Amino acid sequence: DRSGMRLTVEHLAGLGHQQIAHLAGPQDTSTGRERSSAFRQAVQGLGLSAGRGQIVVCSAYTEAAGAEATRRLLRSREKVTAIVCGNDLIALGALAVLEESGIRCPDDMSIVGFNNMAMVDRLTPPLTTVRLPLQQIGELSARLLLREIEGAPHTSGAVQTLLGVQLAVRGTTGPPRGAR
Repeated sequence: DRSGMRLTVEHLAGLGHQQIAHLAGPQDTSTGRERSSAFRQAVQGLGLSAGRGQIVVCSAYTEAAGAEATRRLLRSREKVTAIVCGNDLIALGALAVLEESGIRCPDDMSIVGFNNMAMVDRLTPPLTTVRLPLQQIGELSARLLLREIEGAPHTSGAVQTLLGVQLAVRGTTGPPRGAR
């Protein structure tokens, strides 16, 4: 989560975005809290503005929650040129509201998702998103489960494995209007 958010914010800042909002996942989930914290840290680390209104918490990891949060962000009149979403479903809701509002992506607003759901590369424009190593996660989980079933001796404490993520840069990100 941390490196995915860092890659995302660095990508947007590299395009010239200085006012970046975050549509955060629910804060009663570990991913929601972790990604929000990582977003704040990445923005501050690059010396960008991180006002309170630039983080809008979604009620769920759903398209409807992303749409509602995007409407709140637009009503707040925060001057943002890019939105980092807590997951791809939130991004889908954001894209729909931007289209309804006549805001073109990426010409007027850049959007980034998180998780690389199936078929987000087939959207128009294709969604820029953080690609998680889902196959590796599944393989590691299966190995741990098989060891448990086979009665392998327990290790003390939890098992933690860090896997790399990638930013899949596609069509929903571009330079802000003034930077072209």
